[in-house]
Amino acid sequence: MQEAIERRWQRTGGVLLRAATGTRMQLVICMGAAARPLWIAKTAANETGRNILAREYQALRELEPWAGRLGIPRCYDWKPGPPACLIMEGLAGRPGHGMARREKEICLNRALDWLRKFQAMVPARNLSAREYWNRCWVRSCLDPDPAGTAHGILSWLGRQNPREWALTASHGDFWLGNLLLEADAIKVFDWGCYDTRGPLDDVYTLLLHAIAPMPNGHCDLESFRGCFWESRNMARKCSEIYHAWKITAAQARWEFYMFLARRIRWETGREGQFRSPAFRLNARQRWAAIRQWLRECGYPYPPGAATPGNKPKVAYD
Repeated sequence: MQEAIERRWQRTGGVLLRAATGTRMQLVICMGAAARPLWIAKTAANETGRNILAREYQALRELEPWAGRLGIPRCYDWKPGPPACLIMEGLAGRPGHGMARREKEICLNRALDWLRKFQAMVPARNLSAREYWNRCWVRSCLDPDPAGTAHGILSWLGRQNPREWALTASHGDFWLGNLLLEADAIKVFDWGCYDTRGPLDDVYTLLLHAIAPMPNGHCDLESFRGCFWESRNMARKCSEIYHAWKITAAQARWEFYMFLARRIRWETGREGQFRSPAFRLNARQRWAAIRQWLRECGYPYPPGAATPGNKPKVAYD
């Protein structure tokens, strides 16, 4: 891995922008000399990190025909290891995370436009909504989340009988931190969660971080209700998206709870993320309270899709 990065560095005369070391992998972000495109190197720290890098490498291979038109990085070098190493190039722009309010709004709108273009251009894998649910259900049965909240949501979804609608290609971790803003476009990186999902999955992830970020990345009952059912900005933006994308209230409800179940499993470490025992215990307590509220409210419609007849019936504390 070190040799590959050094070769890349020598070829571009790169300037180090950021380096980080996590429990699963190491990350190096460099800018080439003479305003050459930014490039990213990742190396796996363990088997989980290797599997994530392998998925990202496969995603970049699949997306290569549309990389230039969609601002997706190209794979420069891939070493399965050990240790596994992936180097990407073809990126440029300023990170969307940490922007001022006006710039964040511009980035948000461009990201939504990019999603429409991405979903229309990249073909989804042959998977129905029911098959997608079943895949998530089997995974949840094999490794349920500690509080049983995601498992309970998926169980409730399994008793519904929604109309089948088309799934789309999905980034899987589509938030401002994985976007780069240019003068008239955005670039999108970190494709380790690429898969086929509902068209709103990436939308809900983006809005969660851009409009109503959870305090310290955690989601307790009060912030959960505040983000999704008490935020006027969230409701207004979601309503605009449902109207523009021709999304029905029933579809929005189904996709929201599929997104939420996946989000819970991600937060509680059921999808390969490292979580300390203390974090797991805290998450179990927080999500147990949220599960109880959802059950008492009859799984209310998500923001922007609620009407006077289907708003939560339980009064807020």
